[in-house]
Amino acid sequence: MIKRYRHGICLGAIFLLGLLLRLWGIRWGLPCPEHTLSLHPDEFLTVGCAAEVAFTDKIAPGFYNYPSLFIYLGSATLSVMNMLADPTVADWHFAMRLISAIAGSLAVLATYFAAKNIFGCRGMSLFAAAALAVAPLHVQHSHFATVDVFSTLPVALALLFAGKVLHEGGRKNIALAGIMTGLAAGTRYNACFVIFAVIAAWLMSPERKLRNLLLCFAAAAVAFVVTTPGCLLDSHKFFSDLAYESAHSADGHDLVFAGLNGFVYNFAHSLKYGLGSFLLGMWIVGLIAAALLKEKPAAMLWSFPALYYIALSASRIMFARYMLVLFPAAAVVVGYLSWGVARALKGKGRDMWLIAVVGGMWLTLTYTVGLNNLFCYPSPQMTSAKYIGEHVKKGESVAFFEPLWFYSPALHPEIGGTPDDRTAVTKSLPYDVTILSQNRGALKGVGRPKYVVESDYETADAERLRGKKIRPKDRKKVDAVNGDIADLKKNYRSVKIFMNELDIMGVKLFDARHLPHDMRYAAPRITLYEAKK
Repeated sequence: MIKRYRHGICLGAIFLLGLLLRLWGIRWGLPCPEHTLSLHPDEFLTVGCAAEVAFTDKIAPGFYNYPSLFIYLGSATLSVMNMLADPTVADWHFAMRLISAIAGSLAVLATYFAAKNIFGCRGMSLFAAAALAVAPLHVQHSHFATVDVFSTLPVALALLFAGKVLHEGGRKNIALAGIMTGLAAGTRYNACFVIFAVIAAWLMSPERKLRNLLLCFAAAAVAFVVTTPGCLLDSHKFFSDLAYESAHSADGHDLVFAGLNGFVYNFAHSLKYGLGSFLLGMWIVGLIAAALLKEKPAAMLWSFPALYYIALSASRIMFARYMLVLFPAAAVVVGYLSWGVARALKGKGRDMWLIAVVGGMWLTLTYTVGLNNLFCYPSPQMTSAKYIGEHVKKGESVAFFEPLWFYSPALHPEIGGTPDDRTAVTKSLPYDVTILSQNRGALKGVGRPKYVVESDYETADAERLRGKKIRPKDRKKVDAVNGDIADLKKNYRSVKIFMNELDIMGVKLFDARHLPHDMRYAAPRITLYEAKK
């Protein structure tokens, strides 16, 4: 009996593992009396827009830096919650985080069926599902009320129907692939690149009819407009926000990615830490093997990731989460290589290979659990705020490198929000406040502040860029920040460091400061300094 259903049992276990990983620690950084905004820097945007649509007569959210599908789902959820109870802002965040976690877990199942449709093998499909279930970045960002992980569900479904198009053709299959592409674009604009996998599948399908491809494009366009109706109802604001995002991508994100080559960084940093070294290696080797063996699905599994990677790497913004769109395709290829090699081997060779693959998955899971542990420790933002409140007297002179934000001590309930909000909140603290970004050179001389609070989010990039060839406007800030750092090291001593280690049961995995910028939200390093006497 068990043998008959063991495949389904394995798939169920993988799904439950993925769901557990995505729910474990999901309450991290939720709004509370100490900070009324989430410790995630972007959630106030998505949750705020969802609440505005839910509790006003607005149809379009009026915010289009992201498409609207996730916001509308959040809005519907908040409306139902409001009818059943009296939810708090923290409850709103939690509910929309659950949407991300559930969508991320369903993406695991969708990836299983995508691999099954593409390669026609259930063994490969199990390995593909397992790869996405434990993928570190996918698990970590499933904890957040943002669009990134949610977009991987329609991407995986688009690959699923592209697989059907590849082997069967059919207007229904290509229309469904188009709809899923439109839903993906309606969650994250650049997820529309999955259309290239559908086009590649159509080119190799049994019925290569142009009208079918046009049907796919039409279905994608309709799905996008239905999920982001603001593109028509609020077109001026829609195109204004798109222009802002385009300009932001061209200009960069302050110093965060200055001096970096996107093509190198996204591979050696975003994908390395996002997938883990084992899954990344398996993906690359699997892509090469599929191409060399002239596997029929190779073109669709190469085209979409390659074009997406080139487009994103040309940008000056290289958040690791931008690579999440590729994860379902990567997981399919990992499944292909894992089971394909196993089928080619016999006896002990096969056993050793499967042990190696399972071991690699286990090591990846270990790293993912370490990331989840960061959600369970008291945050440095809270522990540093408590210590400063107890040891720094009101009225003392205190300097901050930047206005308080998600990476800063939670010294005021209103940390976060817009730049103007952050500046106003910082200056309202019960201290004689100096903001160094607005008062360079304040750490030298007789009248220097007694204390300095530094987060490595504020200084690490300037230190990295010291002596590097960068744009003149970046050089000006780098030199200014490094000047303050030099004064800090000369005139101050470290009093207390607040940070969490990336570990499992006390065993450190590696320094969390090596993680990409948006994988460290739960692990900033905050240091309190006191002036030397």
